[in-house]
Amino acid sequence: MYRILKALVAAALITLVSHSRVYAEDAQPLPDLIGTLEWNLVMPEGAGALGTYTRYYAERDGMLIGIFVRGDDGIRIVPGGELPLILDGGCSVVNLRYNLDTHKLTTIFCNGNA
Repeated sequence: MYRILKALVAAALITLVSHSRVYAEDAQPLPDLIGTLEWNLVMPEGAGALGTYTRYYAERDGMLIGIFVRGDDGIRIVPGGELPLILDGGCSVVNLRYNLDTHKLTTIFCNGNA
């Protein structure tokens, strides 16, 4: 029963990501990967719940880059050069790197504080 429920929730999440989010016109949509990644994601110590962040994703140099900014919930897939650049903010900003070749999360961490 748990497996069926988990599969249904994952399918619903993928559907939400692929149909109800904002995508840049020229971005490569990665909704299935992002849905799976977020379903299994463990936020770093000190960070809030995933749903309390706006999550920006871009594909660059074989990596899926994620920048999560505390604010409205939502996913934005943007071209690589349009990711937000925030140099401090502690855990109000979370950085993610996922290797598209190895299908492994390489790092997830909170920003430092200035």
